[in-house]
Amino acid sequence: MTTTVTNASDTAPAATVLSVAEQEELIRTHMPLVGHLVRDMLTRIPNHIHRDDLTSAGLHALVTAARGWDPDRGIPFHRFASTRIRGAILDELRALDWATRSVRTKARATDSTRQQLTTTLGRTPTADELAQALGTTTTDLQQTDTDVQRATVLSLQGFTTSSADDLVTEKNPGPEDMLLHREQIGYLHHAIGSLPERLQTVITEYFLNERPMADIAADLGVTESRISQLRAEALSLLKDGMNTHLNPDLAPVPDNPAVPPLPDTPPVPAGTPPAPPLAAPPRPAVPPDPPVAEPPTPPRPPAPLPAVPPAPEVPPEAAPPRPPPPPPDWTIWLTLATALAR
Repeated sequence: MTTTVTNASDTAPAATVLSVAEQEELIRTHMPLVGHLVRDMLTRIPNHIHRDDLTSAGLHALVTAARGWDPDRGIPFHRFASTRIRGAILDELRALDWATRSVRTKARATDSTRQQLTTTLGRTPTADELAQALGTTTTDLQQTDTDVQRATVLSLQGFTTSSADDLVTEKNPGPEDMLLHREQIGYLHHAIGSLPERLQTVITEYFLNERPMADIAADLGVTESRISQLRAEALSLLKDGMNTHLNPDLAPVPDNPAVPPLPDTPPVPAGTPPAPPLAAPPRPAVPPDPPVAEPPTPPRPPAPLPAVPPAPEVPPEAAPPRPPPPPPDWTIWLTLATALAR
């Protein structure tokens, strides 16, 4: 049931007010609209803001919209309520924010200008260049950053322990962190030095000297797309080389891995008779080759032997008499016996 509210002093048409039952029906029907708008807003806000706070503000705005909606104006209720709910959520965010609206405005302008200068210059702008583009000084920039950092809120429920070391972070790295960082830098320098000459030039000019791809392509005589391909190839090689030394679990697996070792043979219990030797399987009998018939060879006639004249007879000669043996030399034997007796 709807009622019409009239005012004698006002010539405007009277507003139509819905009954309580109709308002409750609108609220129940459009409650999912509040959840949709809250989910859309949560994707753009910090994580420390609770969903329940925004949902509560959105439901309150939905009730207010149901009470103030006039169906005679021709505006659908979901559009009318969406505007009210979105505005209530933004008001709740401003109330929860520790930074003022002016600080947030300066922070957004700084981020937008920094992105534009990065795109134009091809590198990160310095503080002086950023201040000149914004028409301010470096001191004001530092003050704006300080105000934004001061407004950053951390949730105490996100820490696993309640020690002071977890709540108060140290900006300066410790000795262990510095040692690991130096080791990684050393491995990185060696990996860059091991790259091919062209890939090493691309990595050095693009990352270390911060030169744009267009200048590197002009120096090497190739296109920018080719420079992008060379950069991707070099980064892949550097990643594999660093993982091989620092994190072997992430190192690439070779295409032909080594043959895995054979499993260990279980020990033979005592008292087990030795296994009989394995007999070689019998070889199959090979049939003999069939005989090949050869033609008979005709006999050769015997060659005639030449006649040999008989040798002349030689009369036997008397053998010369053998001389008698010389007498033994007893001097050598006596000398040897004397030496042995000593």
